[in-house]
Amino acid sequence: MAASNYQAPSRSFKANNQGDVKIEFDPSANDKITGFYSMSTAYDGSTPVLAISFPGENLFPTWIVGSNWVHTFSPSLVNSARLGFTRTDWSEGLPQDSTGVFGTAGDSKVGITFSNQAYNGLPTRASMGT
Repeated sequence: MAASNYQAPSRSFKANNQGDVKIEFDPSANDKITGFYSMSTAYDGSTPVLAISFPGENLFPTWIVGSNWVHTFSPSLVNSARLGFTRTDWSEGLPQDSTGVFGTAGDSKVGITFSNQAYNGLPTRASMGT
């Protein structure tokens, strides 16, 4: 019966804030050591026109670190060793309280007696696990 419920457009958003740092060190004429760090805080979601629902926000922070060591034995023999690590935290559908009224106490404010509410707003069937 979605046709009898109030329908309205929502504002969607996408963003990615990113930063990188790279350092280089030449301890000798035959050696070069480099290292880098990169981070990103990508996110997307939507905001309803009326605060009658708590749409989910998706968060995708990423951290990358790496290093490289190059040693030149001769013009025809070069050795390279690399090490790196990447981590992305993939969090989808985290409810957002656009009113700021409910927060993580939204359940108790409307008479629901669940303890330890983990997310902002009110629970949905998906977040309650049913």
